[in-house]
Amino acid sequence: MRGHIIVIGSGKFGSYLASSLSARGQDVILIDKDKDAFNKLTDEFAGYEINDDAFELEVLEEAEVSKAAQVIIATNSDNANIFLAAICDEIYHVPQIFVRQSNEDKVSLLAGTRYKVIYPFNLSIQQYFNMLEGN
Repeated sequence: MRGHIIVIGSGKFGSYLASSLSARGQDVILIDKDKDAFNKLTDEFAGYEINDDAFELEVLEEAEVSKAAQVIIATNSDNANIFLAAICDEIYHVPQIFVRQSNEDKVSLLAGTRYKVIYPFNLSIQQYFNMLEGN
């Protein structure tokens, strides 16, 4: 049975998202190879932390990626995020895969995939215009 959410990358975005999902009652596993990155988590995080490299299949298997409902890939490398998305899709068949990208330069690489791409910069611009129109 699928159910938990895996977040790969405990930077500002990944940590806040993992904490927010955990606060909403989701079962969250957070993976990062930098132990200090977990310091960004809020007190609301009640999930499980794996301090290791998500490029190692054993680490993904420890997180039970094959049973995950979704994976959110939010490392600081767009290329790494795309590669990890392909692994989660092709090897483990995760139903929902979200991929953080810093810029749209690689949008052609993601065309035709089923990944949901998150561009924080674009979301910030959109939020600005939503707020502007609300005034």
